[in-house]
Amino acid sequence: MAAEASLIDKRHSLDTRGFVVRRWEAVCEICRSGLSAQDCHLIDQWRNFQSVSVELKKKHRTAPTISQKLKFDEVLQFLSTYRYFDRNFIEAMKRPEMETSLVFGALALVIELCSESELRLGRVLEVLGKAKRQFELFNRCNVAYDEESDMANYMVLALEKFAGILLDMVKYMHEHPRRGHAGNSTAVSVDPNETTDLAMWPSFRRDKIEPSIEAMGDYVTQIHSIAAFSTLRKDRQTNYVAAKLEGTLQMQEYSHFPCISVPLLRNEKFYGREQVLQRIGVHLDSKMNPDQQTTRTFTIYGRRGIGKTHIALEYAYRNEKTFDAIFWIQCETAASLRKSFTDMALMLRLPKAVSGGPHEDNLRLCHDWLRKTDKRWLLIYDNAENIKLLEPYWPAASGAILITSRNWVNFAFDTLRKGVTIDPFNEDERWEVLCKLVGWSSRNLEHHHVPRMDLDAIKDLLSGDPGFGLGLAISLTASLIQAREFRNQPIGDLLEDFETHAQRVPVRPPQYSTLNTSHTVDTLYSISFSTLSPNAKTLLNVLCLLSPDVTQDGIFNPKNQNVLTPMLEFCKQETRKLATLAPQLHATIKELRYAGLIKREGRILSVHRVVQEAFFYLHAEERQAAFDAAVRLIDEAFPRQIHGRPMHQVWERCEANIQDVLFLAAKYEDFKNSGKPVSAPSEFGELLKNAAWYLFEVGEHRESKQLLKTGFQVCGNEDSLLYAHLRNTAGVVDFELNHLPRSRESMEKALEVRRSLLEPYHEELANTVHNMGNLTSAEGDLDKALKYFEEAEDIRSRLGEDSAIPLAITNQGMGRALFLQRKYDEASERYGKAETLAEQYAGTNSVVLAGINYAIGNLQHAKGLQRDAKRYYEKALNVLIRSTPMHILTSCTFYKLACCEAKMDNIQPARRNLERAFEIGNFRRTGLDDGNIARILWKQASVLSDSPLDASYKPREIAEKRDQAQMMRAAVEKNTGARIDLDEPDEVAYDKLVCGYFR
Repeated sequence: MAAEASLIDKRHSLDTRGFVVRRWEAVCEICRSGLSAQDCHLIDQWRNFQSVSVELKKKHRTAPTISQKLKFDEVLQFLSTYRYFDRNFIEAMKRPEMETSLVFGALALVIELCSESELRLGRVLEVLGKAKRQFELFNRCNVAYDEESDMANYMVLALEKFAGILLDMVKYMHEHPRRGHAGNSTAVSVDPNETTDLAMWPSFRRDKIEPSIEAMGDYVTQIHSIAAFSTLRKDRQTNYVAAKLEGTLQMQEYSHFPCISVPLLRNEKFYGREQVLQRIGVHLDSKMNPDQQTTRTFTIYGRRGIGKTHIALEYAYRNEKTFDAIFWIQCETAASLRKSFTDMALMLRLPKAVSGGPHEDNLRLCHDWLRKTDKRWLLIYDNAENIKLLEPYWPAASGAILITSRNWVNFAFDTLRKGVTIDPFNEDERWEVLCKLVGWSSRNLEHHHVPRMDLDAIKDLLSGDPGFGLGLAISLTASLIQAREFRNQPIGDLLEDFETHAQRVPVRPPQYSTLNTSHTVDTLYSISFSTLSPNAKTLLNVLCLLSPDVTQDGIFNPKNQNVLTPMLEFCKQETRKLATLAPQLHATIKELRYAGLIKREGRILSVHRVVQEAFFYLHAEERQAAFDAAVRLIDEAFPRQIHGRPMHQVWERCEANIQDVLFLAAKYEDFKNSGKPVSAPSEFGELLKNAAWYLFEVGEHRESKQLLKTGFQVCGNEDSLLYAHLRNTAGVVDFELNHLPRSRESMEKALEVRRSLLEPYHEELANTVHNMGNLTSAEGDLDKALKYFEEAEDIRSRLGEDSAIPLAITNQGMGRALFLQRKYDEASERYGKAETLAEQYAGTNSVVLAGINYAIGNLQHAKGLQRDAKRYYEKALNVLIRSTPMHILTSCTFYKLACCEAKMDNIQPARRNLERAFEIGNFRRTGLDDGNIARILWKQASVLSDSPLDASYKPREIAEKRDQAQMMRAAVEKNTGARIDLDEPDEVAYDKLVCGYFR
């Protein structure tokens, strides 16, 4: 009985269905609040599959044309797919009474509003077709995944996005009614012609529909990753533990221990949460879990401002002796993750850790250390929200992970994970916390110098509004009390001020107030902001546009003082004193710190995200001036790309400022979407251009594309060199992702503009011409590709030694085109020229030369000279493993080496190399449509099936790998436009799933 009770307790602690129910109830409330009463009434008429199905069949029978009948057939097919998803969701929730009628009703309402227009119905079907694909994939994943609680987490996120799509379409149809079909009326139009929505639909689909469909795809990818690779992860952890017990793992340490790295000083006035801290300790302390040898994870869940980060910080400081190493991982963006692991590698003094080097090198070093060390370590992942972003950064090793998040998701894929939802402080705790922060005695009120009447007023304030249960609200209240004490103002007036400001501050829309923040916090911030000096408001205004976690105070003290706009005049410093901050700037930072609005540790300034949200919600009047000032400051700090040349030499400076660029771009988009856009200064386009290229170089394609999207909006002029540069970057990003049609569209526009505006022998023109050669070669038009390469060669040959390395790369491209034409002798000659130039101007240990050796290996492999091919692949790997160990080229080289070994019947080396290729490729994985992973999985299945006498031969594993490869191949073909003939051999077909120069 005790064992059964223990098992039940364990299952209960892992069950997150309660969270899912609360989230779905909040989604339904938000969606209904955005609809008219008549729409809600209509939705309530269609509450389930049966009622919607009857309505659709009725419309099918009465449809006047065959094409309309076919369209209603497609809607019925979608409804059947969604019904299966709905059943799976309710089954995963273990709640038969679960109310999901909103989606059925909203779907029926959308069809009702567009049923009289075949054109509109076709548009809706296009959206439903994309959603249907995601629901089908969810249904397939559901069969293969047995963690129902986790499955429900992802399903409710997908439902939230799909419900949003349906409601957005309802609003769109009301805002753009057909003739004779206005507002909420259900009158039939006498004129089927469409009105203004013909022009409006594309932008609506791009801005509203496609991001939500993409998010649904991300959720499918995440649950698929767990289902497909959790077994592999367990096997790796098992192998690791076995090796450790056998004493075969050894790790030389280079740092001094304990090695503790957290971004904030300890909060000496931390209060309460003792039970939470105890639960964390019981689960994470290895001494309390001697039998648990794998990763242990604990999630601190709660809304913004509840105090999640402070709890994690307190646990870290209390357990400095429990762990040998503690590291803090900032999870907001890929840039912050990169910086966290780079800092970790440097703190551990790991050999080859470099501050400005490729970030994946530092990540690999950290993962190796975490796997091999016998030190007890703790990683704290703060603000973990995006599982797709975080997946490559989870270690497969024996240690402890503490997570803070607003979403209770199984980020670490840990079947033994635990967590806790942080509750607001009760009324007694609020008073205790406030007294500790202010320095009062909570027990002996007579000793206070504050009148009893004022103390009673503060108590009434704390108990009168549930929003004061947030730790952030209490902290703000303490700062306001201390400011009044300093100015000798009556403290009791704070209650009156709060009531006055509460009436002035507008209540946020439900989607913000329900899930993110509260009117209480907004009101307290309104009081705080009203007491600031003009300089303090200005500085806070600019800081709220930048990275909340890390902003260097030196940003406000640039070498070129002319970039400081008039609103930042107080930041100016005498030239001879640039090593220190201007006195007025120093005083302004001090004022904001005392007001509790920013934190400063050393040279680092940080602003709570809720402060940023509240400031722009309450003070939008100087938004434009602040945006201009922030852009000029960051543009001055961020390195510039010269003539399209690589930026490797300035990666470290880029890394220091990239988070600020990303946040600036995000704020620009937020302002535009809120209906209160800002104008972009000329420097903003240049900043986005340089930052997007840097992100492409370091392999962060997703973030690069985000900046490019903003850059196109900012640029505006499609006939400018800035636009051409952005298009060129977009082209190479899509080319590496193997999205060839999109790549061509961007490349052709870039080439058109550069030909019209640049000299015939300009370096940047040669760059785009060369890129067109790569693209055309990948598409199979090899004669045309050679013409592009010849033009690029002609230009680069005229530019002297500065273009020697680009000239080597062009010769490599020409060699590849000739190789694909099976002109092996001519290809070998071109590769020889490329090799000579690379050795002379880049060096024998350069990545450029490694890429050329990879190409020569492909040539030898095609000629059947497997030993020669193996030699060239190994030469390439000798460089790649040292310089870019986690790059896709490294993964592809291991793959090709495995192909060589398989040809020579060296099955075990082939399998090991494929495993290495998969490990690297999975780090760089872009989703279900990752051609590199599909090709590796197919080859693994082929190699395994060729060795039936091997002791490790597993038919089921072979079938699973082949099925995964085929599913990913289908996704790549659909999403990238890859052209694959049905009669092509598998090896050729899977090669075409990969970027041209990685085939």
